[in-house]
Amino acid sequence: MGLSIAGLVTLFFYSLEEKISKIGPIYIYRPLLTIFVLVIAIGNLVYSYPLITGKIFRPSRNDGFFISFPNYIFDAGKWLKEGEGRIIGYPDDEIENFEWKYRGIESILELLSDREVVFMPLNTPDANFSKLTKEFYSSLKRKEFESMKSLAYRLNVSMIFDKKDQGSITLGLPTELNNLPSVTFGKWRFINLFPDTSISKIRTSSKLMFGISDSMEQIFGPLKRNELLVNPNDSVVKSFSGVFDQSGQLIQAKNSQVEELNGFISAQSKLSNRLLRRDVSNVVYSFVVPKFGKYRPLLERFSIEDFGLDPQIGINAELDGNPILIIPRQNDDSYVSFEPIELSEGNHNLVLRLSSPNLIKSGGFEGEEGFIKRGNGDYRVLGDKNEKYLNILNSEGLSSDGNRDISASFKVNNFDPLRDYLVQFRYKQIFGSNPSSMIVQKKGDILVKVQVEALPNYPEWNNFSFYYQPVKTESEMDIELISPFIYDPLGTKVSYDELEAYAIFTNDMLFINDGVGSELPLPEVTTNYSSPTKYEGGVVGGESPHFIVFADNYSPNWEITVFDDNGMQLPVSPSHFSADMYANGWFMENLPSSYKFRIFYKPQRLFLIGSTVSVGIMLLSTALFIFGRKNEKRN
Repeated sequence: MGLSIAGLVTLFFYSLEEKISKIGPIYIYRPLLTIFVLVIAIGNLVYSYPLITGKIFRPSRNDGFFISFPNYIFDAGKWLKEGEGRIIGYPDDEIENFEWKYRGIESILELLSDREVVFMPLNTPDANFSKLTKEFYSSLKRKEFESMKSLAYRLNVSMIFDKKDQGSITLGLPTELNNLPSVTFGKWRFINLFPDTSISKIRTSSKLMFGISDSMEQIFGPLKRNELLVNPNDSVVKSFSGVFDQSGQLIQAKNSQVEELNGFISAQSKLSNRLLRRDVSNVVYSFVVPKFGKYRPLLERFSIEDFGLDPQIGINAELDGNPILIIPRQNDDSYVSFEPIELSEGNHNLVLRLSSPNLIKSGGFEGEEGFIKRGNGDYRVLGDKNEKYLNILNSEGLSSDGNRDISASFKVNNFDPLRDYLVQFRYKQIFGSNPSSMIVQKKGDILVKVQVEALPNYPEWNNFSFYYQPVKTESEMDIELISPFIYDPLGTKVSYDELEAYAIFTNDMLFINDGVGSELPLPEVTTNYSSPTKYEGGVVGGESPHFIVFADNYSPNWEITVFDDNGMQLPVSPSHFSADMYANGWFMENLPSSYKFRIFYKPQRLFLIGSTVSVGIMLLSTALFIFGRKNEKRN
């Protein structure tokens, strides 16, 4: 394209010179043309100067006419020229905002290196690759390192780019990552996730796992490296022969507490889903089994002890209304794996009993006072010894911060920003303005998030409940029960009772059927990077059916060509399908033990044709120019 433009510009100036020469002597106009060309050239150099020197021109910012990059950035850029595998940045903010004033929506590493960088995109949050990236960050923050590494392997991520000079409110990296080898440049640290092995953009796989889930990105954690997750409804995958005996099933059950939370969040704000009391004493996992067999239950490991579950002993549960003891087999930092249970084809429900503690101290007002008074008013705990409640009368209308609404503030104990929360209480409005409640999430003196829930005017005791999703940052959570100000001599009088706050049990439960028969051998693959649109490599041990996985966004325009060891093309056309949600996969069968392959992006041929045309235009323009000058001299 660039050569085409250069050629057309040359033709334009040649045509312009021809027309000017007919108007008058060429020596009069040639200096003007020379000055015009010089102005364009010098202006382009001035425009490019900040990019060449590492200083970004930002005229819209008072402090950003020029930004000087720290020296350690250039040292890191030189080091990045070595190695392979993608790099994922942390913190996971969509906008990078460095303390030395650089800002960008893409990773700064793209200015320094050709290495592929993974970051949270602003424009494609619903793309499958973006969903996997988001799940990677979630596993990392939850310290589910086995799941994190499984996702990193499939994303072809070999390193975490820890930016200590980026301003962010997100959670810091877990300290457990300090045990991994790393390289530091100033305030940048590169953490090697796979110090004992290397990962490649092209790999082989020997086993299919059919994923049955509404959120496929959430079930990659327990996959082994030789396993490949595919959609069971993929028409191409259904056409494969000879691999289904070794294929497995990976089923994600629906969590009743998560379903309730999502229904509340996605629905329009209305009283019908708030004027009720919710039960968090159990969780129901509903799932569909596609065929009869034995399935291993896997329960997500994240903080299950907080809900009264012990991963070291058996868990009493109910399966389709019948009591059952599920016995742990093994567990890691991501999942607790249980002994297989026999399941018939069809719908099933597994119920777990939970022991969810109320995170509010003295929310029933039976013991000592557990709240902070915010504002001048009459706060009284009334009632008899069997049932007490808080009565707040706002007749003065002045809080400590100048707000005319007053409130009783309760701290949520053991607050974890990685959990979602249910808040519920009873109330009655005696007189005055409509009451309300407010969630305040703060980090020191910094306000992080506020959620206000208006309560309807109701003179009798009524239940009210709602959910809160915190910002994932180190912070505290308070609940304020408000008695608002009103321009009335009597003021506002509200009673509250049974204030409760519970962490929602959002842990996943999976069911795995490993298939029957022995696993196919896993061939070895070697790759050579040629260009972003062409990759070459070889396979050893490929006589059995297997899969080649190419970790780039799936497109039917990617094609694979297979050659024998002598370089002769083999007459095969491997089936091409979508693998691991986003990648390209090919089913390889009826091939020699050792072969070579080439993966090529077909539209690149059009680029090569365009380049050829561009070069032709450039040569033609040069020839016309030389021919014209010779004719000019003859005349």
